[in-house]
Amino acid sequence: MQGRLREVGIDDDALSGGSSEQVLTVQHPARSAIYIQVRVADVKLSFLVDSGSSVSILSEQEFHQHFQSGLLLPAPHVTLFDYSKRPISVLGCFQADVQFKGRSAPLLFYIVRQGTCLIGLDGIKALNLRIQGSTLECLHTSVAPPPPVNDPTPCHIPMQSIEQPRQANLPPALEHDFGSLFSPELGLAKRFTHRVKIRQGVQPVSSKLHRLPYSLREPVSNELHRLPSLDIIERIDASEWVLPIVVVDKKDGTIRICVDLQEPNKAIVPDSFPLPHTEELLHSLVGATHFS
Repeated sequence: MQGRLREVGIDDDALSGGSSEQVLTVQHPARSAIYIQVRVADVKLSFLVDSGSSVSILSEQEFHQHFQSGLLLPAPHVTLFDYSKRPISVLGCFQADVQFKGRSAPLLFYIVRQGTCLIGLDGIKALNLRIQGSTLECLHTSVAPPPPVNDPTPCHIPMQSIEQPRQANLPPALEHDFGSLFSPELGLAKRFTHRVKIRQGVQPVSSKLHRLPYSLREPVSNELHRLPSLDIIERIDASEWVLPIVVVDKKDGTIRICVDLQEPNKAIVPDSFPLPHTEELLHSLVGATHFS
C-alpha cells in the first residue's frame, strides 16, 4: 500500500455479501492533519488523529521497534482495505494502556505492515479528546456532573419560539440580487413537464369519499383555494381515479390535506435513475476548483 493510513470505516458492500468478518476501509490523509504525542505502555509515539476512523492503527515497524513480539495478539476476523479497495494484511492486535495529558485508558491497536500510526474514534472516546478546529489541535476534556439544584423554578417556553426560528435579514445587495433564492415560499420548476407513465391494463380505482365534519368544511375549502394559487395542485372536472382525503391538524392551528396514493402508485411505471457511489463522486471531483 502506498501512502499513509487515514480513514477506517465499515465497508457496506462487503458486509452485504454475507461475510461474517468486519470489513474496514483505509484511505489516504488530507493535507491538514492533526498529530498528538501519546504514551503507549510508557513509550512516547506520534499518532495521526482521525475522527472518521473506527479503530486505531499501529505500524509493524513501530511495534517491533518499541515492543516485544510476544505482546502481539492473534489477528482478528477483520479485513482492511485501502482507498482502491485492495486488501491490507492485518498482522495482529496489541492491547496497551495509553496516556495523553494526564488521561489514561486501555486501547486496542491493529498492527499493519506499513502506514501511519493512527488514533481512531475508539481512542478519541477513550482519552476524551476534543479537536480544536481553529488551531487544529487536540485537547483533553473532563466531564463533571452539573451541581444539584436545590430550588428548581419552573419556566414556560412557548413552542412557537422553538419551532419557528426567525430568519436573519439578508444584506441589501444579496436581497436585491438573490432574494428569490431565500424566499420562504415553495419553489417552482419552470420549463419542465413531467409525464407519468401508466402500466398497460391497469384498472382505475374510485374509492368512496369520506364525510367531512362540519367544523372542517370551511378550513378545507380555504386550503383547496390556497393550494391552486401556489401552483401546488390543479383543479380538474373529472377523473377515473378518485381517492378520499384525510385532514390533519398542524401545531400552528392550520390543517394539512393528505391523500393515500398507494393504489395510483401501483399503476405508475417509476422513473429509475441509478445513484452514483461515493467513490465515483470523489473521483469526479479530482482537480475541481469551483463548486455550485
